[in-house]
Amino acid sequence: MFGTTQGKATQLVDVSAEAGSSPLVSNGKRRFVVAGLAYGNDHGHFLMRKFVGTLRNTGYEGDIILGVSKNQDEKVLDYYKKRGVTPKVVTPSDNLPLAFIRFYEYKKWIEPYADDDLVLVADTADTFFQSDPFIQPEVQALGSAGSPDLMLFAEYLVTIGTQLINRGWISGCWGEGAARKLNDAPVLCSGTTLGTKKAMVRYLDAMLDEMEVKRKEKAGCRSAKGIDQGYHNYLFNQKVFGTESQIKLWQQGEGPINTVGTVCSRPQGPTNPTGKEHSLDDRLKRDDEGWVLNEDGSKSAVVHQWNRCWDQLVSFVCNEQTCGELGE
Repeated sequence: MFGTTQGKATQLVDVSAEAGSSPLVSNGKRRFVVAGLAYGNDHGHFLMRKFVGTLRNTGYEGDIILGVSKNQDEKVLDYYKKRGVTPKVVTPSDNLPLAFIRFYEYKKWIEPYADDDLVLVADTADTFFQSDPFIQPEVQALGSAGSPDLMLFAEYLVTIGTQLINRGWISGCWGEGAARKLNDAPVLCSGTTLGTKKAMVRYLDAMLDEMEVKRKEKAGCRSAKGIDQGYHNYLFNQKVFGTESQIKLWQQGEGPINTVGTVCSRPQGPTNPTGKEHSLDDRLKRDDEGWVLNEDGSKSAVVHQWNRCWDQLVSFVCNEQTCGELGE
C-alpha cells in the first residue's frame, strides 16, 4: 500500500477526485508528499505515467497529490487510484492563471501534515524520477539542528541579466532598477521546491503575499506565462524565503534535483554556435545505462525539464527500466 511513514506503508484514506478530500494526518512519524498540478486532458495517462510511474518505480511509497480538472479523463483517474495518487479538483479562475492558483492549492493540500514532514512541489509535465527524492542524507537532514529547511534549484549557466525572459518578468513587475540589481543573480527554477512542511508554508506565504499585491497592480504580473518564476527569483533575492542558514541553493547538477532545461536548450551563441533548439549534447551527463547523472557522477534523483533533452531522453523516460509495470 502507498503512503509511507519512514519506510512503513500505510494506506491512503482518499484516492478520489472529489473536492475537499485530504491525505492522512500525521501519526507522529515523518511523512513525505510530492505535490503538483496535472490539470486538464493535456495531463493524460500517457504523460502522467512518466511522472507517477517513474516515482513509484523508485520504491517511493509516500503520498502523491495532484491537482486535476473536474472533467479529468477517467483513464488517468483510474491510473491514479491504482498508483496511490490523491487527486484534488482545482477550480480555474478568470483572474488568475493556473500557475498562480497552484500555489494557493499547495498550501491547502499540505496543511494536514506535521511541520517536519517533507514536501516536494514539482512541475508534472516535464519531471521524472530516477530514485526516491527523500532518501538522500541532505534531504533527510532538512529542518534538523544546523541544517537548512528549504531547498531551491538553479538552472545551468544563465543569470537574470543573460536570460531575457526571466529578466523581463522582473523588470515588468518590479521595474528596470530591480532587474538591473539582479543582473548577476543565477536563475532559479520555480518548478521544483523541496523542504519541510513548515518551510514550505513560509515559502508559499511569501509567494502568495507578493502575488496578492502585484497581481492587482499590473496585468503582466498575473497573466504573463511563467511569471511565477519571476516572483520566485525576485523574492529569493529579497531574502524573504528565510535566512541564509535556512535555505540551501543547489547549482545545476548538484543535489536531489537536476534541472536540465538550459543544459540541452540554449540560445544561439558561444555555448550553442549551431543554434540547435533542443537536445544539445555537450553538457548532459549520462551513464552507460542511460541514467542522468549529477556532476559528481551520482544518479540524479529527480530530472526536471527533461523534454528539452528530447533526443536523449524521450525513449528513456518511463521505459521498462524507469517505469516498468508501474507505468500501466
